[in-house]
Amino acid sequence: MPTISTDQQANNRALDFLQRFFEEHGLHVVRCSFNGFGSIVATTVKDTKTPKVMLTAHLDVVPGPSELFELREADGKYYGRGVYDMKFAIASYMHVCDQLQDALSDYDFGIMITTDEELGGLDGAEKLIELGYRPSVCVLPDGGQNWQLETLAKGFVFGDIEITGQTAHGSRPWEGDSATFRLTEALHELIQLFHGQAFETNSLNISMVHGGEAINQIPGTAQASLDIRYLTLKDYQAITEQLQQISAKHGAVYREKLRGAPGATDLQHPLVKPFVESITHITGREVSGTLSVGSSDARFFAEANIPCILTHPDGGGQHADDEWIDKTGFLQFGDVLVDYLQKVAGVNHIA
Repeated sequence: MPTISTDQQANNRALDFLQRFFEEHGLHVVRCSFNGFGSIVATTVKDTKTPKVMLTAHLDVVPGPSELFELREADGKYYGRGVYDMKFAIASYMHVCDQLQDALSDYDFGIMITTDEELGGLDGAEKLIELGYRPSVCVLPDGGQNWQLETLAKGFVFGDIEITGQTAHGSRPWEGDSATFRLTEALHELIQLFHGQAFETNSLNISMVHGGEAINQIPGTAQASLDIRYLTLKDYQAITEQLQQISAKHGAVYREKLRGAPGATDLQHPLVKPFVESITHITGREVSGTLSVGSSDARFFAEANIPCILTHPDGGGQHADDEWIDKTGFLQFGDVLVDYLQKVAGVNHIA
């Protein structure tokens, strides 16, 4: 199903399919839509918004050639758009329902599927949490790698620097005030704040730069879009202050457009440690923590103080034409979920 984020009809058809599947398995399904983006929450306990475990995933994917929407298997791997990011998780949740079908009423868990994560998640997970969906723990296989659990995810901030200058003829630059010259100077100073950036540091991406309207005219306006990833809220506050100072120095204005908080997960948390044990039990892999430089819907759960379990089987190439997931690991993931739920989500389980 070509469930590209912007194709709401395709996403709704896929949600119809999933809703039928979950209802046929006896789950209670709530269907929502926020600004046209659909989502569903299926729970083993009717009308609950606070299941013990919420299995969460996004259905939407980034665009790609039509051939990427045909599943391909080669050398023990599955290839295709969304096999790793992150339709494998939804298939695994369906596997859980099949495996526990005759005993689903003995468990307390939910399944949350959204369709806007690749666009920011503001009309999916965030809205559902605002509606009161607050599990004790969230399982979100949209981070981590090679069975390692994400213990720290960088926060992000998107913003723009805008400068207004004075136009003039391109042959007489001294009669104008070039907005692009001033923007270039401001960006050069900003780049120095991120000198030596690496996986484990704060990072800067100047993603889009615009200025001017004609090749022979001094630009009167210029703008740069920034994508900054940061480790802690203290880092965010310091970076924002520096951005404002640099902007003011060069006669520019900085405007923040969107921010996501960093997230942290404790491997020893009583609802996280059993998942680590289930991975080792099913796969034989030893599990440690890992840092994520990207972001996911986990940030919304983190802001609500809900622990979030993020890990993947072996795979890679998300958003690329060679996206893949290890077939064995994919099949094992569903068994890990069943093993985990049996330990923590039974209705008679005592934490």
